[in-house]
Amino acid sequence: MFLQCALVYVYALTRIYTFNGDTHDIGSYLQVLDSITHSGIPESTLHPDHFNTFHWFGFHFTPLLYLVAAPYSLAPGIPMLMAIHTVLIASAAIPLYFAAHKLGLKAWGACTAAVVYLFNPITINAGI
Repeated sequence: MFLQCALVYVYALTRIYTFNGDTHDIGSYLQVLDSITHSGIPESTLHPDHFNTFHWFGFHFTPLLYLVAAPYSLAPGIPMLMAIHTVLIASAAIPLYFAAHKLGLKAWGACTAAVVYLFNPITINAGI
């Protein structure tokens, strides 16, 4: 899990800093998280249909952002946002392992299911 986190984190930052990533979503979430950490209200100005500040929950209802804002406030910016993102996606391997084990797979089979999840191209691209 740690290897996948590290690889996806470096890959994501490389894509962003070489201008090969999607910056609109990252910019939106950075602005909303900054707004939450400073005012407690998730506001953004980056929605394409609006030119004024609007409440983010009117666009995406994501109250989980308040939990993400706590670690984000320690070091605001793209590196921290990518770190939180990759850790959250990779951490899904833990319940996957336990679910596979509970469904009857032996430890090696459950571990294989978790590793296949972690290094699946879809999972890796979701971390970017």
